[in-house]
Amino acid sequence: MILDYIIILLKSMISIPVIFFIPGFLINSIYLPTKSLKLDSSIILHIFVSIIITSFTGLILSQLGLFSLFNLVAILALTSIILYQKYKKLPEKPKFNPIIEFNTNNVLVTLLIISSVLLFFHPFPWIAGGRDPGVYVSTGVHIAKTGSILIKDPLIAQMNTSIQEILYDVEPASVYGFISWANMNSKFQFPGFYITDLGTGTITPQFLHIYPVWIAIFYSIFGLLGVFYVNPVFGVMSIISLYLLGKRLFSWKVGILAGFILMLNFAQIWYVRYPSSEMAAQFFSIAGLVIFIQFNKSADRYLAIISALFFGLLFLTKIEGLMLLAPLGLYFIYIGLKNKWNNSCNYFLASLFIVLIYSLFDYFIFTKPYIDNLLEMALNPPLLPEYFKYSNPFTGLIMFSWYETYIGIFLSIAGFSLIFLKREKKEKIFLVFIALIFSVPFLLKLSISPDHPWWARRFITLVFPLYALFTSYILNEIANLRKIGIYLYFSLTAILIMSLATASYPIINHFEGAGMTEGVSGLSKYFNESDVIIMGPSFEGGEISTPLYYIYDRKVILISRFNPIPNYGIRDLPAPENISLGIDYLLNRGYNVYTVFPADNIYMEKLLYYLSSKNKIDFIGNHEFSYKHMDSTTDSLSNIITDVPMNSLIYRISKSKADVPDNFSINIGSPSDVIYLESGFYARENWGEINNRWTSGNASIRIPTAEKNNLLISVYGGGFRPEKLSPGNFSIYINEHLLGNFTAYGEYKFYNMTAPKDYLTIPYSTVLIRSDTWKPSEITGTADTRDIGINIDKISIEQILN
Repeated sequence: MILDYIIILLKSMISIPVIFFIPGFLINSIYLPTKSLKLDSSIILHIFVSIIITSFTGLILSQLGLFSLFNLVAILALTSIILYQKYKKLPEKPKFNPIIEFNTNNVLVTLLIISSVLLFFHPFPWIAGGRDPGVYVSTGVHIAKTGSILIKDPLIAQMNTSIQEILYDVEPASVYGFISWANMNSKFQFPGFYITDLGTGTITPQFLHIYPVWIAIFYSIFGLLGVFYVNPVFGVMSIISLYLLGKRLFSWKVGILAGFILMLNFAQIWYVRYPSSEMAAQFFSIAGLVIFIQFNKSADRYLAIISALFFGLLFLTKIEGLMLLAPLGLYFIYIGLKNKWNNSCNYFLASLFIVLIYSLFDYFIFTKPYIDNLLEMALNPPLLPEYFKYSNPFTGLIMFSWYETYIGIFLSIAGFSLIFLKREKKEKIFLVFIALIFSVPFLLKLSISPDHPWWARRFITLVFPLYALFTSYILNEIANLRKIGIYLYFSLTAILIMSLATASYPIINHFEGAGMTEGVSGLSKYFNESDVIIMGPSFEGGEISTPLYYIYDRKVILISRFNPIPNYGIRDLPAPENISLGIDYLLNRGYNVYTVFPADNIYMEKLLYYLSSKNKIDFIGNHEFSYKHMDSTTDSLSNIITDVPMNSLIYRISKSKADVPDNFSINIGSPSDVIYLESGFYARENWGEINNRWTSGNASIRIPTAEKNNLLISVYGGGFRPEKLSPGNFSIYINEHLLGNFTAYGEYKFYNMTAPKDYLTIPYSTVLIRSDTWKPSEITGTADTRDIGINIDKISIEQILN
């Protein structure tokens, strides 16, 4: 353990300076005139430029399949050495001034940064698949381990086409399981991981890849836990960037207050801690605007290039970042008409064009299925009234107020309205256009999902930051009013801060997904890397399979999960006999095969029952854990945090069956009962120390009968019966031969009978329990609408040898 920490420390000391500082310091020292940028500290710009260089270098390496921490640091170090040779020849080198002025501005900026660190550096350890964060984390970890964005699954590559169709749902006209409304080719390994070449087992992960590259960097230095600190780092830099933007356009007071307003926003706190790409996009966009505004004031060509590169990183992080092209186009049309064009504009547009072409190259080479899906949705919008019933401006504004608060919305609208009324400078009006272009379309149509806070991700990149800036601006203008201005300023600011803090309070000490990494890690220890795990179709299966494969290096095959959208694109699951063929294929090639699924998964129980006729099925264990989850709501912010239970049953499938013992028992209600139950049994129940199942009117069990000997069969059962009901009658048959009629009075007891050898069939016989039934909902007034017969705890089989 100590050695691990020493290795992390050494990696950090070597890599962090060249990743976050040295290249930016050298290139700024060479190309940036000192007078052209008046930041609070030149260190900030050095960090910004270093992030640009690291981001593009890491992305290119991962596209080439050559990413590693060593390669990244080596290239950055070599670049720094080359730059240093030019830096040495500078006639006047920049000097660091260690003295910081002790004034109100610097004190409040320091307080803002410290507050952001304290609030943001509590990341959510979310690794589960089936949602955006799980795809991002798994993709980033894969890049760190293999060096490539594209994934090669040798298990898929070695299969013949028939087995691929069975195990990976690759019918050409089918619906893509998780993103089902695109009606595209359904080839996928897990939700968010498209199979793009069956012959080579090539998989293309969903989404864009700058953010996964940063996950790969942090994973390579700090390990899995370090991955979750990518967003807190970008989040703090976003707050600093917003302060600089406010200071550059308005005043330092506007910038600082805007930083605090954004910092306290519920959605901001959530996405700073949540491992998704929104926070990186926010930082790239705000930092790009800071440099963009400065290059327009100074006409500096170097700053023009830097701002264009930041916008390029935005295009490579979130596809909706391309919406920024609209206000940029309007801005340059305006300055062209006003004859304010200068040579730096040419540098900006040329650089922007280059990064845009590079972005398009990335879109259609390294994330084509995702882009195809978006284009399909754009050309053929889905008809999902259940999901778009929230799509109207009034509802959108109400949901927006959960995060921005009503007073925040009022003040921000007043702020950007005042900018127009006062005919402020073009840079300020430019920001207003950006805010409107990025907010109005999503407020008019709350597409995809009303979930909280997932739907609000569309506003993270630029809307919440710019609205915070406009709010701070109007409050500062109010403070300048005579007599009551300062009192009104403090009153409105206090109300706003209190409203934001109240909304955000439930998540201050919340860790979304806490317990997940430990739970999935524990599950992985049941298997070796060479084993194959068949993950059953379920919500749990979709969540566990992705990290089990990409983070914990286990071979996992996920049977297609159900579509979460009601009555739209639901696919039939493959027949158990088809999956059985796939499992036979794996067993014949020497793999150890396991199944993992939650308790009472009817589909997987049927599959194991089918497999048990020709395979040996061993119950390995029951792996349970839970993770923290904040409930989603559709009418308010949620403040309810629950523990989501994850209960995985693990079975090993062997190629041949074992001999049937002379005496054995079937514990009905235990995980091992599924290989015997044919039909007619309800879900497992647990009554203290008793695990059991209720039967329906007809319940059948298949028992192995390797030899034709007389059998002594003992059924232990009974179960609750209301006093108003008469005793329950039931009969037991074997292979349609009656063994006995019995009466159940409620208490548990043994019901014994003999099955003559002439009634038996080899290798299996079917025991049928036919019962009188009653419905709890009608007799006891409960919500239980089942027709239940007898409750069974155990069935014992003993051979009576001749």
